[in-house]
Amino acid sequence: GSFMKRSAFPLDLSLPSVEDEEEAALALDNRIWTMEMDAQLVHWNTERPKDWQLVSGGHFYMTGQYSESSSRTSRGTELDEMAQFDTAMDLCCGDLSTYAVDITHSVTTLGARNLGLPSASSVSSPVPIPKLSGITVLQVSASKYPDGHCLALCEGSSVFSWGDGTYGKLGTGSSSRSRVPKEIEALRNQDVIQVACGGAHSACVTSTGNLFTWGHKECAGHNGSSHVNSPKVLPMPNGTAGQVACGHRFTVVVSDDGRRAWSFGSNEEGQLGLEQDFRQETPKELSFLHSLDDRYVVEVQCGLRYSLFLMDNSKLFSCGSATSNGHNLLVRTPQPIVGLSSRKVVAMTAGYDHVVVVCSDGEVRGFGDNSKNQLSLPNEKYSEPTKIPSLTEKGVKQVCAGRRHTCASTIPSRRSRRGWKVSPAVPAQYTTLKSMTGSQCWARLSIIQHFSALLSQTGPFLHLSESDVAVCGRFEVGLRGLMGGSVRQLFLPRVSSQPLQRALSSTATSSRSKEIIVRRLLQDGRKPKPNFTQIYPQILPLSNDNFRSANRPWRVKLIGEGADDAGGAYDDTLTEMVEELQSKTLNLLIPCPNAASNVGFNTDRWIFNPECVSEENLKQFTFIGILFGIAVRTKRPLSFSLAPAMWKLIVGIPLNMSDIEEMDLMFTQTLRGIEDIHLSGVTAENFSEVIPLDCFEAQNSTGRFVSVAPAGCHIALHFHNRKEYIKHALEFRLHEFDKQVAAVRSGMAKVLPLAILSLCTPAFFEQHVCGATNIDINVLRRGTRYRECNASTQRVTWLWQTLEAFTNEERMLFLRFVSGRSRLPNNPADISQQFQIVATSSRENGLPTSQTCFFQLRLPNFTSQSIMADKLRYSINNCKCIDADNYMLSRNREDNIGQTDSDEDETDD
Repeated sequence: GSFMKRSAFPLDLSLPSVEDEEEAALALDNRIWTMEMDAQLVHWNTERPKDWQLVSGGHFYMTGQYSESSSRTSRGTELDEMAQFDTAMDLCCGDLSTYAVDITHSVTTLGARNLGLPSASSVSSPVPIPKLSGITVLQVSASKYPDGHCLALCEGSSVFSWGDGTYGKLGTGSSSRSRVPKEIEALRNQDVIQVACGGAHSACVTSTGNLFTWGHKECAGHNGSSHVNSPKVLPMPNGTAGQVACGHRFTVVVSDDGRRAWSFGSNEEGQLGLEQDFRQETPKELSFLHSLDDRYVVEVQCGLRYSLFLMDNSKLFSCGSATSNGHNLLVRTPQPIVGLSSRKVVAMTAGYDHVVVVCSDGEVRGFGDNSKNQLSLPNEKYSEPTKIPSLTEKGVKQVCAGRRHTCASTIPSRRSRRGWKVSPAVPAQYTTLKSMTGSQCWARLSIIQHFSALLSQTGPFLHLSESDVAVCGRFEVGLRGLMGGSVRQLFLPRVSSQPLQRALSSTATSSRSKEIIVRRLLQDGRKPKPNFTQIYPQILPLSNDNFRSANRPWRVKLIGEGADDAGGAYDDTLTEMVEELQSKTLNLLIPCPNAASNVGFNTDRWIFNPECVSEENLKQFTFIGILFGIAVRTKRPLSFSLAPAMWKLIVGIPLNMSDIEEMDLMFTQTLRGIEDIHLSGVTAENFSEVIPLDCFEAQNSTGRFVSVAPAGCHIALHFHNRKEYIKHALEFRLHEFDKQVAAVRSGMAKVLPLAILSLCTPAFFEQHVCGATNIDINVLRRGTRYRECNASTQRVTWLWQTLEAFTNEERMLFLRFVSGRSRLPNNPADISQQFQIVATSSRENGLPTSQTCFFQLRLPNFTSQSIMADKLRYSINNCKCIDADNYMLSRNREDNIGQTDSDEDETDD
């Protein structure tokens, strides 16, 4: 309500991240900040996230065995720089895997094992995790041990797990393995603030101080006789939990004030920090903090058989195994590490059996195992802290260790960044913000971020239907702003994306695809019916369950074309249907009126035809709505180019005169001219001579004159009722598309929970339906799989150079040639298949071929790049059907080419 009415925020709203009192007061003053200023601030933050990065120009380095092929044959000081992590802010290392949370709170992964990817078991460059696409990830924790697993804490306190599920350590109620992230339902209503992975168990802490554990019965601390396969509260004796760390088969917990600590689990080498040499079944308090003169723990980490405690005075204590505790002897109770006694530790990381720390003077030190060069030092083992010159010289501020590798960054860790702020220069295009400083914008943005976080958490409890808004009391104003769209422009993307992903997941079905028949080739030369006309009658009778499967809801049998539809024929016919709709083939969509007059905006956009109102027409619009919904659910975008006003209506936001102007500038200019005609000296006497309208009629979006009021053709228009005419004419155009939009939304409701659209902005929903308008070749390159070649093969190098030189239209043709689609998802994480390049031994300088089902380009050898470019252009411009002679179909059945682990019951196109 405060954003809507520009009234004061609640008195208890504070800005802990803004230390300057004057800046905080200005940021909270809604009399200064207009809705347009806030909207521009959100747009700036969303479109230019690097402007808001706390530290710019970050560099990221890795050493050790961080993938199946990265281990060096000799130890030394060499580092591998990972330029692909240029926007990463927080790092996490697992067994052979590395995860990075970037400035947009998205996650990328690199390496092997437990990557969270649906198909690939290893990747050599960072790729997004599709199941976490659109979700704001706050923390990732990965097990550093064999048979590992991972946890991701997301905004709204949802927790996802994936990897090995032995002993129930994934918390999903079973011991089954999960290749991709799945939400832990038992934690959905808990305000989780931290997660941790051990070797055979997991743990998390809530904002109320509760500790949940699950997994192996000897590690979870419940002293039970069976493994715990779902999170269960574990009480702390005389205290509440603030943070938790999991070792291989033990756990250490620190209180919320850092002045108490408990541990439980295995203790064969003193890793629990207790004065005993036997395991501890339930949490027991550590005594070492009682004698430290009011010192407290700010961070705890655990490894294989050791524990680290970083104190508030930057001193590092450790206990456990002599090989990795920095003392060179077994220590059962935490002691300060002598080799670091003269230094202040500002960052630390506990790997499987090695430790790396960053000191306040910039020096990086390490100790423990170095068998795989994880310390970037020459010897195999280091029992005491030793300077790491290679990392020290790089100015490293953040470190993270896995089983046999270390990742380092010049960007500080999240704990070290507390209290920092940014002061970006205001870009010139954000004109309403020109009077504000960068730090003032940052302070105001923190309020909007807080608002978005609250909406993300409370979204499931909001009344999202118009009929419920009126009974919501003091929340009515805010909810009307939500339903009407004015507040939605202040949403950060996660407000829409997280509820959408949850809604898709909770309504997903496993229905089998129905086969439909499409004939695109006729032997007698006759022109076949449009794909759209052939397909929609076969699809409309299907049940909602068919449309709510994560897989495509139907399979296409192309008569006369050699295609067993494993996805390519489906994608290709969808692309053709969109082309038919946005052409003269069908009449359901028409160009914006601005296109006819060649003025104003959106001259290249399409709108619903308001004259298509027959029963059959509305069924066709229902099918268009089904197509929109399927594009969102399956993450296979369609290249619709609708005017922004259409997307507003689709997500339930009413139009205004500005929206009409963006579609039909001449119409709005005419209305303004009639309204202000008296300013030009026109009077009642000469009004009819100037205005060529004699009744209450106006042009609709097709250009035809229609009545804008009941019996409008019989109501004379004159000088004195012109404002009433304007009111009727505008009202008519604002509701001109009501029937078509209602049909489209009814089709979408078969695929998506329609209420979720109330949390979507028009631009957000358009991106999810239509994908990226520009084809980014780097996105394709990063996820490419090479067969019979590699990235440095000459023909592959020429291919990438050719694609970079292509226009965007040519890139879209290329994408359609290899996949059947002309758009990529807006989020690279949503690309469901790896692009494959196969080097073939077919005729040199021959034409490239493709297999759309497998997103595969088959590339012969070429004698020059120019010849390759010519041949590729010919292929992408002239391939109009799929294997009309059945050649590739028969070849692949013989050779079994193109099938991968991710191809479910698929053959090929």
